[in-house]
Amino acid sequence: MKKPYAESTLRRKYREAGIDSEKLEEIKQFLKACARFYGILASKDLCRLIEDFCCVTPEKTDEILPILERDEKTDFFLESEDELFTDGDADAFYLIDSDLVISFRDDFDYNLFMESQKSGKEYSGPPLIEEDYEPFYDLHKVIAGKPLYVPADLPGYADNYYYEETPETEAMFNYLLKELKWSPTAESKRLKRRDPELLANNIVLTITDIIRSEIKPNADMFRDFLDILKEYGYKVSFSDCKGKFGDLIVDLINNTRMIANRGYTPRELARKQASAGVPKVEFGPGYRKAFESGEIDPEELKRAFMLSKTVPDSMKAELARGIDEAAGAAVSGKKTPGPNDPCPCGSGKKYKKCCGAKK
Repeated sequence: MKKPYAESTLRRKYREAGIDSEKLEEIKQFLKACARFYGILASKDLCRLIEDFCCVTPEKTDEILPILERDEKTDFFLESEDELFTDGDADAFYLIDSDLVISFRDDFDYNLFMESQKSGKEYSGPPLIEEDYEPFYDLHKVIAGKPLYVPADLPGYADNYYYEETPETEAMFNYLLKELKWSPTAESKRLKRRDPELLANNIVLTITDIIRSEIKPNADMFRDFLDILKEYGYKVSFSDCKGKFGDLIVDLINNTRMIANRGYTPRELARKQASAGVPKVEFGPGYRKAFESGEIDPEELKRAFMLSKTVPDSMKAELARGIDEAAGAAVSGKKTPGPNDPCPCGSGKKYKKCCGAKK
């Protein structure tokens, strides 16, 4: 990440770019909405969206993005491609949702921090937050080749409390409001007494936010949802997932717009891919042997297809799937290395000191 500009430098650069404070705030809010809705977004898509929604030309956007990259007063990250990938383009950017790569540390010493503030000494404990870009790379792999969905209400996602109201969210809202048994905690009792609809709406928002931002949806989400309901005082157990509550959750998952689907719901994306009539792609024994020997890096091959201008977008997701399948078969066909052999993960350590120690 590049060093942030000083406030005076930022003001000067925005002024030189011909962007006044009102237009700058509009662009920042729109980028926040895009980051929240998509998780990550390449500048080639971002420029088109800024032109459509903010009436800013791609040329002007290309001028603004390098400044925004070094502006600390944003709710998102802008990273140049060459900072993220060894073969990245220095003039291309990725918009990244800050929630995707930043997390709060459990070991932050609040008392020590307050003492250092009072004494004027430098805080020496664990930091409050930490950056981890693995979720970015995970999401980048998951969305490879998928089409981009652009909702008319995209700017609304700048509001952290906004979600798309659908028949599925309404069904969950009514279920919480009218059917589910409630055994209040002190906090939820005050909230429900004041506004029972607000309580139900908060829960629907929290559940849809979890679904929307999940990179790889899995069954553990059900336990997260149950924990949320229990915190708000609802009487639920895992057996409820087999009944109406479980059916409502499944409907929500299938009809919620996800960052893993570039804004499409799973149901929409399945229909779109089926209607495209994309033929199945298989990578044969030659490719599997090359993956196994390391002659070809499957991730680099995928990236080459994703960046190719000659490969149709409709084929890219299927090519990525075929590569993953062939690479997985190559890995499963490998013999387990000996304890003193080099670890196949490429760390340079002996197998027994690396991946073998985890088994």
